[in-house]
Amino acid sequence: MSITITGLDKLKASAAKVAELAQAFGDEFVARVKEKTPVDTGLLQNSWELEVNQKSINVTNQAVNERGEPYSAYVEFGTEHVPGVFMLNRTILEVDDIMNVAKAKVGLT
Repeated sequence: MSITITGLDKLKASAAKVAELAQAFGDEFVARVKEKTPVDTGLLQNSWELEVNQKSINVTNQAVNERGEPYSAYVEFGTEHVPGVFMLNRTILEVDDIMNVAKAKVGLT
């Protein structure tokens, strides 16, 4: 008796696209955060970093002010003197659309 399984090539191709999905999602997420980041010197906007691994997608910003202090959280949430911009929070609200864009970029739509 012989069993033939068809469609394995298509399954392998789809699996490869799924592997690319996290990177595409992270790239789109960071692009949108950058669009929402206020620009004075450009340091904050250009300091967004993306790390994608098998378990997570990490977006960080290590920009420091003239005193050497990280300041992305102050811009995000504001201070008693300046309202927050909420560039990350507003981007998080777009995750469904970001996922759709990422799926289209890797050919999963």
